[in-house]
Amino acid sequence: MQRYNISRQWHNVRLCICLKGLVSRPLSALVCFCWQQLPVTQNFAAVRFCVLGFISYLCRYSVSYNNNKPMTANTAREEYISLLKSTGRSGIDSVVDYLDKAGFFKAPASVNRHLSHDGGLLEHSLNVYRIAMMLREQMIAMRPDIEGRLQVDSVVISSLLHDICKANIYHKTTKYRKDANNRWEAYDGYDVDYTRFPLGHGEKSVVMLLRLGLELSNDEILAIRWHMSAWDLSFQSFESKSNISAASDVPLVAILQAADALAAHILEC
Repeated sequence: MQRYNISRQWHNVRLCICLKGLVSRPLSALVCFCWQQLPVTQNFAAVRFCVLGFISYLCRYSVSYNNNKPMTANTAREEYISLLKSTGRSGIDSVVDYLDKAGFFKAPASVNRHLSHDGGLLEHSLNVYRIAMMLREQMIAMRPDIEGRLQVDSVVISSLLHDICKANIYHKTTKYRKDANNRWEAYDGYDVDYTRFPLGHGEKSVVMLLRLGLELSNDEILAIRWHMSAWDLSFQSFESKSNISAASDVPLVAILQAADALAAHILEC
């Protein structure tokens, strides 16, 4: 792999700036050592630097978080509702009532992928919220001028309610799989039914929230609508690609897209 004539000291300085105040000294030293063993390429140096900084931040957060006792279903539900109501947003009580009636707090996050178990959707939503808040803090530290577009209540609303469209689409069913001896066995699983309101995903969440009377800002609507990023481009039309391209420049949209992906593909896999 080609190496570029970039000072090792300069890379160490950038790394120390990134790690300062984010991780413990032993962990920081370990990361710095590993960093020095890696070659620097023109194309990936900046990306690697940013990713490493975020992973380091996650390490610090996960250490403090994992020291706590695991949340029960009741405490998770209480935290979720408390966070929503802390926004003081008009219509939030109507949303909470709907979530209870629709079975949101007992629903899985998916049929057979991340958090496919009772309460998985609640767990996923809280994971997205926590990651989104960490990303918000980091981005504001690097770009103070965007703080006005990353209000805490907007992060709370968009992260906790982005998947409200999943509240009543899952139902339990018996499924079959091969066991260790290659024999078929039955197990309890989930299936999905989109026939009640087949509108889509992010756009469905937006419509449901507006129908429930929740006040949403333009940035919140865009973040919830496009939280799946390009995975939600059904027909790859020019108009759809143009819309998501423009929406992705909104800070809240980018934060929610990243938080949702990190939760589903790292924390919950």
